[in-house]
Amino acid sequence: MYSILIVDDETSIRMMLYDYLEDKYEVVTAENAELGMRLCKERSFDMVISDVNMPGMKGPEFLSKVKNCVP
Repeated sequence: MYSILIVDDETSIRMMLYDYLEDKYEVVTAENAELGMRLCKERSFDMVISDVNMPGMKGPEFLSKVKNCVP
């Protein structure tokens, strides 16, 4: 089963995506980029879905760091 990490500071968006994807994929969520980075260091994901505009680390910066993250 493929695994997906969803990173979004808005709970409603995270849960909507989770509810839509959970039947076909293993889905993990994070409410900010810092938590998303910790999760990526612990394990690998087949796909990462990220909000663009989050407090702290923005989505594009987060995604560029995730590409270099190895669990």
